[in-house]
Amino acid sequence: MTTLKTKLVSFALAAAAFVGVATSSAPSVAATRTGCQIWQIQYDTGRVALWCVGDTQIYYSFNAASGPSWGSACVATAGDTQKIWLSMLQSSLLAGRTVDFDYSSPTNCAIPNISSLRTH
Repeated sequence: MTTLKTKLVSFALAAAAFVGVATSSAPSVAATRTGCQIWQIQYDTGRVALWCVGDTQIYYSFNAASGPSWGSACVATAGDTQKIWLSMLQSSLLAGRTVDFDYSSPTNCAIPNISSLRTH
């Protein structure tokens, strides 16, 4: 009986540790920027930079190759996702449409990271 209790307790602790690690690694959404009228978009070496009219902040998305130079806590975006976002941003810029996006600024990351993008 004691062995079974020990195994159950060990299993429960391992499961709790796994859940804690799995949930803490997900990027948190610090803020949502709505109604961004795109002023400028820049793409270079796996990094997308976005400027909104009337906003002094520059928002970024980058892939794993360019991310480490910005800080250890920066969350990279998949290259294919980045290409789709770049196309969406360019289309919105040319059509004069606004975009909304979520972003985070984790500790040990020098830039605000875009985590999702929505067009209007």
